[in-house]
Amino acid sequence: GMSMSTMTNLNDLKIYDTADVSSILSEISSLIQLTHLTLTKCNLTAVPPEIVLLKNLEHIDLSYNNFNELPWAILQGSRGKFPYLASIKMIDNALSGLRFTAENVPRKLAYVNMAGNNFNAIPRSLKYATSLEELTLDWNPMKDKLDDLCNVRSLKTLSLKSTKLTALPSCISQLHNLEEL
Repeated sequence: GMSMSTMTNLNDLKIYDTADVSSILSEISSLIQLTHLTLTKCNLTAVPPEIVLLKNLEHIDLSYNNFNELPWAILQGSRGKFPYLASIKMIDNALSGLRFTAENVPRKLAYVNMAGNNFNAIPRSLKYATSLEELTLDWNPMKDKLDDLCNVRSLKTLSLKSTKLTALPSCISQLHNLEEL
């Protein structure tokens, strides 16, 4: 087949429903122009460390896999290595938390979709995502632990459909950018 190393100008790679992506992913570091990476329904629990070499990455979609935490490579890459990463989509995985810190959060992260995971509270570490505008946590076993939401000052759109929430925190009125709930 065609070698990835000849496709250095590729900027959008989508791989769906593939049981063994390891051979493809081992070559991924040669796709230096990649801005959009989609790896869905691939039974993944990790992404290759080489992903940190994709410095132009803007959008990553790892939906319908078996991740139980945010991939180490994304957090590692965010230490100044993913200057443009704006969107992380991980629908239907098994995440229950996000390990963001002030150092590893992608600076431009504006859009996070973690619908259909195991979150039972708003991840406290989202406060480090100072550019976050849209947060989707539909279909998570959320209880009324939303106070940490009030630290996400930049939030414009929040979606919490089909969760077990009964109330919103009073501090939500302080989120002056919030346009849609």
